[in-house]
Amino acid sequence: MKNDKKELEIQVSTEKDGLASTEIEKSIFESAQQLKDISSKADILDCAVATSSGILCGMLDILLAREFNLQIGRDIADTQL
Repeated sequence: MKNDKKELEIQVSTEKDGLASTEIEKSIFESAQQLKDISSKADILDCAVATSSGILCGMLDILLAREFNLQIGRDIADTQL
C-alpha cells in the first residue's frame, strides 16, 4: 500500500466590495462577521472597573450587613398575617 498524502487547500477570494464570490464563501464570510459581532469588546479598563466594583461591594456587604437571622423575617410575617 502506498501512503499518499493529500492536502486540502482552501482559498477565499473576495471582490473589491468585500463580498465573497460563491455561496460557500459568502456563508463563511457571514459566519465570520457574526462571530466578530458577538465577541467581547471589553478592554482592560472595563475589566478593572468591574473587578474593583465587585471587591468594593463585597467589602461593604461584609462590613455593613446585619447578622443573618430568621426571627426578624418570622416577626414581619406574623404581623402581616
